Amino acid sequence: MVNVPSTLRNDPETADGVDLRSMVLETRRLVAPPVQFVAFWAAISLPFLYLPLFSGGLESAEVTVFLGLVALHVVALFLGHGHRNDR
Repeated sequence: MVNVPSTLRNDPETADGVDLRSMVLETRRLVAPPVQFVAFWAAISLPFLYLPLFSGGLESAEVTVFLGLVALHVVALFLGHGHRNDR
């Protein structure tokens, strides 16, 4: 019997000969710019949604909406902070 070495590595980073790390990096490279673009412009436009809430004063039901908007704004700021940072 002849021992033939396998060309596929037998570790958790590969699945059927495909390097999972390179797949994740390629997916991130393709997905990150559109996500940053949308998050950047959402971070700019979300403060305009605060104005109707503040105009009539915050009632108990509106406090939840306001806190949700603030949380969404923080996430948008975090995700969009690198948009067009290369220029």
